[in-house]
Amino acid sequence: MLFKNILFSILIGLPFSNFAGSISTSIYSLPSFGNCVLNMTSSAQNFTILGFGLSSSVIVDVPDGFEISTVSNKNFSCKPLTIRAIANVVNLILYVRATPSLIGIYNNTLHISSIGSNSASVNVSCSGVSNIIPSSGSNYYAGFNGLSGANLKSALYYKILGHTVISYSNLWSYYSATDVFYNGNLWDIYSTSISSPLASYSYPMITGQCGNYTGKEGDCYVREHSFPQSWFGSASPMVSDMFIIYPTDAKVNGIRTNDPYGEVAISTTASTPTQNGSKSGLNSFVFSGGFNGKVFEPIDEYKGDLARGYFYMATRYENLVANWASNSNASVLLDSNSFPVFKPWELALLIKWHNQDPVSMKEINRNNAIFVVQGNRNPFIDSPQFVQRIWGGAMPVKPENTPQNLSQFSSISGSNMNINLSWKSADGNRRIVVVSSNGKIKSAPKDSTEYNANSVFGLGEQIILGDYVVYNGSGSAVTISNCNPNNSYFFKVYEYNGYKQTSSYLVPSNNSCTCN
Repeated sequence: MLFKNILFSILIGLPFSNFAGSISTSIYSLPSFGNCVLNMTSSAQNFTILGFGLSSSVIVDVPDGFEISTVSNKNFSCKPLTIRAIANVVNLILYVRATPSLIGIYNNTLHISSIGSNSASVNVSCSGVSNIIPSSGSNYYAGFNGLSGANLKSALYYKILGHTVISYSNLWSYYSATDVFYNGNLWDIYSTSISSPLASYSYPMITGQCGNYTGKEGDCYVREHSFPQSWFGSASPMVSDMFIIYPTDAKVNGIRTNDPYGEVAISTTASTPTQNGSKSGLNSFVFSGGFNGKVFEPIDEYKGDLARGYFYMATRYENLVANWASNSNASVLLDSNSFPVFKPWELALLIKWHNQDPVSMKEINRNNAIFVVQGNRNPFIDSPQFVQRIWGGAMPVKPENTPQNLSQFSSISGSNMNINLSWKSADGNRRIVVVSSNGKIKSAPKDSTEYNANSVFGLGEQIILGDYVVYNGSGSAVTISNCNPNNSYFFKVYEYNGYKQTSSYLVPSNNSCTCN
């Protein structure tokens, strides 16, 4: 039996008091964010706050290892959030994500307060872990640095082939490790969404399974081949390869059928839309000589996930993929060869989605969980820059905005000073922080270059002599140690998209500050 999500508000606050105003939240505690890689950010969870009779702004204090925003996918900061209130705050959604900087358990509390009112709190937790790719001895991708194009793709093929094949019927039992949402339910890419619109249902783990189904959304879920099994004749081992098989709502899976992914301007599901915004209709992705038939468009949160699954299929089954174009409607996107595998329009679409939706913690955790079962990995999750090194195509675009509200405070212990730097993130995937004690920052990071960071001043990579990289990640704070209290320090935060050889930096205009 499925448990439906019922929309309701639970007012959580203190007993009646002499406070003029009142603040409450929709929950006491968010589910744990689970394992989170250091200096990366998790997908967000959210809760709502309500305030009545307020005489001053609402302040949300954020504990170490977490960030908050009023927007689901940008403007996150570890700084206190100020909500300017006029009397009332009604069902304001706040988004929280984990961004640990140290290995270990984070278990803390968000505090919400307003002068003249009671306060409220929400518990948050996660586990900070290092992103070490499992291997037997040497680096998993050792020897691949000088390779590109078809040669790199073939090298990856030999690395990830021969995986442990599981039975199709056993897929159900592994979803509790590979596709679990924070609340313990299934992470269904056709219904689960971090931002609105949100589906009115979710699936408890294990129960609610079904086969083909044409009823309504929320009745049951199936094993969805994101790369349809009709394209490879339902043959093994592809038919049970977990990298392309997700648990998804059965009704939405039926709407998609075996159509290719694409972009939809006018949806045939407009009268009965999928609840999280996925669409079916004619392909509107603009590409000369491209495909204009029926496609399915998932929401933006999962486009990169699915694109990297397709790059995995082109690589893991390099020896077979050239023969698949004659199956079902696979000919609209496969080009009857082992390289580049995809027709030009499809390749352009996949690269676009790969760039606009970067690797997430969800993908990293799923990749690691599948590795435990199958013994192989998706290289395009581990090293996203492999996509451009193999297929070329468009590089990630530069972010449009620089980080804001850059500030610092310092603490001195003996002859050493620590500098705590924080900012409000903009619209890039990641950011690096450069520090100098020899005057203002003299250089900018170069596109297509990865810089190794170290928060101990003087140990990180230098962009130019004296300009040290102290942070490289997707968070909004860093504590810089080994500073001399008698020196002046200068800082800049650079927003960027991409990864390693595909980094695309936005040079900041006015986001520098000094510490004396």
